[in-house]
Amino acid sequence: MKVDLNKKQLEFLNKKFGISKKDIVEMNIPQWNEVRLNCFEIEADELLDFGKTGKDYDDCNTEDYLLASSIIDLPYKI
Repeated sequence: MKVDLNKKQLEFLNKKFGISKKDIVEMNIPQWNEVRLNCFEIEADELLDFGKTGKDYDDCNTEDYLLASSIIDLPYKI
């Protein structure tokens, strides 16, 4: 699978899920969709935690939120 991930995104996936660039290259669509779903869960958790601080959800800018969000909608090719 080909996904154009930057260095920070690759480090994030490795830190959170133990996924390497080689792992991603060898993934099929269902496996990549599972990674995206896991990123969505991180995004949602970060957003909910941010909202508990009383701040506006639209202002959420935690590193995990931004990285997870940036990965969810990346285009990919087989």
